[in-house]
Amino acid sequence: MKIAALALKTKIIIAAAAVAAAAAVAGTVLFLNSREGSYRVVKVFETQGEHNTVQRGSAGKLDAYSGMNLQNKDVVSTGEESSMRISLDGDKYILMDHDSELELVAENTAKDSKTIVELKKGEILNEITEPLSKNSTYEVNTPKSTMAVRGTSFDVKTEMLDNGSYMTDLEVIHGKVAVWLYDENGNKKENEVLVQAGYKVTIVIDPNDDTNNSPDVDGNA
Repeated sequence: MKIAALALKTKIIIAAAAVAAAAAVAGTVLFLNSREGSYRVVKVFETQGEHNTVQRGSAGKLDAYSGMNLQNKDVVSTGEESSMRISLDGDKYILMDHDSELELVAENTAKDSKTIVELKKGEILNEITEPLSKNSTYEVNTPKSTMAVRGTSFDVKTEMLDNGSYMTDLEVIHGKVAVWLYDENGNKKENEVLVQAGYKVTIVIDPNDDTNNSPDVDGNA
C-alpha cells in the first residue's frame, strides 16, 4: 500500500503508536546527555516485510527489527515489498514506503532536538505530533532542496527520471512546510516557499550540462 493512501489514517496510527512507545522505551535510551530527562529515544517502531536494513559505520549492514535502537548517521533502507516506521522521542514519526532509503541525523536533546532526514530515494510520511520547541528543528533534505517544519505531517517522494533529472514531490497533509532550493554551487536560493496544508509541489533538479555529474552534485533546482 502506498504511503499516500495512509495519510488519512496517520493521526490514529501515530496516536496508538505513541501510547505503546511510552510503555516500551524504558531501557532503550539513545543519544545520552548529561542533563536528566534530556535523552533522545530513536528506534525502529515497526517493520513489515523483508530486506529492511540498517547500515551502521564499521558494524556494516544489519537486519532491522521492531524495537531496534537507531544511532546518529544510520542509513535505513526498506525492501521492494516492505515498509518501516521510525519513532523519534515519542512525538516524531517517519513511515518509510517500500524501496526507500534515508540517512538519519538525530542530535542534541529531546527538548532541543536537531533532526535531519536525508532522503536518498523512495517515499516517506513525516508526522510531528507536537509543536517543536523554540530551539528544535526538523528537516527533510532531498537533492538540492530542503523542507523544514515546526509541527505538521507531510509526504515526500524523490526519484531519478529516465532523462537523468531528479524529481521530488512534497504533499502537505497538516500544518505548513517551508521549502528552499539550491543552485549548482550549493548556495541556498533567496526565495523560500511556504506550502500550506492540502497543497502539493514538485521540484525538478536538472543535471549540469557542463560537468555531466549527477544532479545531486551540481545540478540546479
